[in-house]
Amino acid sequence: MRKKWIAAVVAGALMLGLSACASEPDTVVYVQNVGQIVGDGAIAMDNRYAGVVVSENVTQIQRDDSQKVAELFVAQGQAVKKGDTLFKYDSVDLSIQLDKEKLALEQLKNTSTTLKSQITQLKNEQKKADKEDQFSYTVEIQAREIELKKNEHNIKAKNNDISRLQASLANVTVLSPVTGRVVSVNEEGMDQAGNPAPYITIQ
Repeated sequence: MRKKWIAAVVAGALMLGLSACASEPDTVVYVQNVGQIVGDGAIAMDNRYAGVVVSENVTQIQRDDSQKVAELFVAQGQAVKKGDTLFKYDSVDLSIQLDKEKLALEQLKNTSTTLKSQITQLKNEQKKADKEDQFSYTVEIQAREIELKKNEHNIKAKNNDISRLQASLANVTVLSPVTGRVVSVNEEGMDQAGNPAPYITIQ
């Protein structure tokens, strides 16, 4: 009789916990049968079983380590809605870097124009040169063409860098993708064990 009374109390406590969780929409809780926790043995009055009710959905916001965070708008424990601003990157540094990359791209394009002009000139001179000079012209033209290919490759890479920076500038403000509560804000980027950790965790 005593065992049945204790089991009823534990079941009632679990039902109260579930009722409290039900007030939060879209919340999933996990419960476990008391018998599975304590086994088939009797439940004594001095037994204590700790537990935590957690949400199924956890959203982790990563920070771009190549950029500097200019301002943080949330703190641990704060409630946020979907679309709220979490933090902003420093757009000044990004703009300066973008201008540098654009200038470097123009220099590469000018180099390509010069190389193409040199190749054309060498080919014209080769047509008029003596037979004994033909080989030296061929070597010189091939060297310029190889240099041109390398420069064209650098232009493509530079264009990719510029596109990446432009995308970063367009997304300088990071918004919350979900509604929830900020569980943690990790400025160090590492957890206590030294493993990589998300910048912001929302539950």
